[in-house]
Amino acid sequence: MTPERGTGGFRFAPCPGCGGGTEDTGWVRPGNNALLAGCNNGCRLPDIVRELFPNGTGSDGHTMPPPDYGPSPDDEQEQAINLKALMERWSKAKPCTQHAYLEEKGYAGDDTPRELRMDGPGGNIMLIPMYRPGAKDREEVSGVQQIWKSSGSWVKRYIKGSAPTGAHFPINPRGKPRLIYLAEGLATALAIYLSVTGTDMDGTVVSCFTAGNLKPAAVALAERYPDAAFIIAADNDRVKPGKVNPGVRAAQQAAEAVGGQWCVPDIDGDFDDLYRAQGPEAVQKWLDPE
Repeated sequence: MTPERGTGGFRFAPCPGCGGGTEDTGWVRPGNNALLAGCNNGCRLPDIVRELFPNGTGSDGHTMPPPDYGPSPDDEQEQAINLKALMERWSKAKPCTQHAYLEEKGYAGDDTPRELRMDGPGGNIMLIPMYRPGAKDREEVSGVQQIWKSSGSWVKRYIKGSAPTGAHFPINPRGKPRLIYLAEGLATALAIYLSVTGTDMDGTVVSCFTAGNLKPAAVALAERYPDAAFIIAADNDRVKPGKVNPGVRAAQQAAEAVGGQWCVPDIDGDFDDLYRAQGPEAVQKWLDPE
């Protein structure tokens, strides 16, 4: 459970493990070398520690405990229960032929990937499966992202039991892709897919859900498709002068991890914003790393 704001010295910020929204994570690092962290999306403490302290050392010089703790038996049992409930909900959901989120983004029913599903009152919750490479070169569902509107804004949350790290959703899955585009959100991936399909830039397009998951997803896909080339499509996040652009940084790190290339649109926003403002030719122009 996330602590209340203003209590216990917690600082709230996007989860470094999955890049979740600002309300999802709170952590405090008192001077006794302790770390207390939590994420409503279900990220495990070792994953958060690994993102915060990739070299095992905190910014204050303290050496953190080894992050590879491994789940306790109780954690494994709870995760199995959560995953079973998640899969039961997924199996009962209806196919999603169209959704208000996609309509608002300007995508017609024919553009809707057939793997999407929906549930909730009136089918108002869109469900996006999260895949990870499994045994015998088969994709396994490791979680589900939900998208619905609340108080005029679109909300994105993982269903409890999801394992988002390294997961992805392919817009146009192919057996042995020669080129793979990685993007953060579903709408951005759709914009890239519609822009490159049928051109000499054609390739498989996947959504990795968050900036923080670009690198883990890229590494997982590179292990499965070692002959594929990778282009990481960054979100051009608006930041103050002199500050690090988190979308660009995440794309750079993912590209470096798999020997790929990265690109970023020339506007504040993502490739979906560029697609809707200037069309597919503009997307093609800025997708080209050259």
